[in-house]
Amino acid sequence: MPESVEYVHLNLAEKPRDGECLVERYWVFRAGKGIAFHRTPGTNFVSPQCNSNRRLVELLIKKLYPGHDIMLVPIVYLGRDGRCGASSRP
Repeated sequence: MPESVEYVHLNLAEKPRDGECLVERYWVFRAGKGIAFHRTPGTNFVSPQCNSNRRLVELLIKKLYPGHDIMLVPIVYLGRDGRCGASSRP
């Protein structure tokens, strides 16, 4: 698993907020932690670890996230900062 992974709990990700949202995506998911985001080291840039194609997420889990599951999430509100309201860290 990449060290640069961050998680957002579903209760925070599914809370409506202004900004971008992702609909009907398969997510890299970890029980007790939430949906996964990859952080580019040394930056505040995060990338949602999801796709509308389930097979691509299966391959991503096999390669980078062993022990994780796939979850189809109806809607995730990324917000204006792309973090679902989660705090940022440099």
